[in-house]
Amino acid sequence: MKTTDGGPPAMIEIFDLLVDVWTEAFSWFVYPIRVPLFILAAIVVFWLVLRHVVPRAGGTADWTGSKLSALVATVLLAPEYACTLLFLRQGRGIPLVLRIYGQWAENVSDWTKTAGQTLGRGMRACTRVSFRAVTAVMVVYLVGYNVHAIGSAERPASQDAPVVVWWDSFQGWMDAPEHPLLEEGGTPSARPVGHHHPQTA
Repeated sequence: MKTTDGGPPAMIEIFDLLVDVWTEAFSWFVYPIRVPLFILAAIVVFWLVLRHVVPRAGGTADWTGSKLSALVATVLLAPEYACTLLFLRQGRGIPLVLRIYGQWAENVSDWTKTAGQTLGRGMRACTRVSFRAVTAVMVVYLVGYNVHAIGSAERPASQDAPVVVWWDSFQGWMDAPEHPLLEEGGTPSARPVGHHHPQTA
């Protein structure tokens, strides 16, 4: 479903388009080469975003936390303020529960502002993120993504696991007489080439 108001469906379509463009950029390479290049490029882009884009948004997080804190304080403290005026005009004391509520509302407002400032500092600290750290995160992600492919004597590796498919393709590419880097005829393809693991009983 397409929308023109910038709602979630439109954002999903934009994200899908970016994924398609990103994937298509590497489709000219043969599968055994395409996957490592894709992973390396993802690491580089992720690292550059953390180092140069995220820190610049730190000020926005500070500003948003401050404005949201003021909004929360206004919304939560307005009823407490109105009730307090009413009790004072009637010459009555302020109930303890109203005092507790007012203190709670102030704490929520302060926490909102502190959260924005903390988030902003964390985002600005991304300038110190190292390439090794990003690489380590990617490795952990890939291991988790392929954890079902880590076989054992009781549970052999799955033939359909991405790491197994890529390794089969890479071995087939290495065993071939030639080692082309681009798909035949310069036509992009998403299909891996190579031999397959024998079926495990």
